[in-house]
Amino acid sequence: PVRLPEYFPEGYTLVEHTYQPLSGSSGMLSSEYRNGDKFIYISQDHFGGGGFGYGAGFDKDSSRVLQVRVREAEGTLIERRKNGTASLVWFEGAALYQIGGYLTPEEVLAMAESMQLIH
Repeated sequence: PVRLPEYFPEGYTLVEHTYQPLSGSSGMLSSEYRNGDKFIYISQDHFGGGGFGYGAGFDKDSSRVLQVRVREAEGTLIERRKNGTASLVWFEGAALYQIGGYLTPEEVLAMAESMQLIH
């Protein structure tokens, strides 16, 4: 299943969608949006089965990490205060979703909440 957000901060336009097949029925869809020199990325990793995990690096002195809910799923939101970006990662079923870029924590969460199934 492919999901795209209905909500976007003003001024961002799609640059490209890229699909990379992995093994079996697994694959990754990446989307990039730009507003001048600012960007938003959305990544959707779909796994055909088996276990998977995720890790993220950040500067603990200038970042804030929050556990949030995206619909029925738990996610991790990282606000990187030093460069004005935020990212959100959550699992839904057999998919790992990531949204990040020059966003406020409120914007990244609003984008995640607005993700709609398109395929």
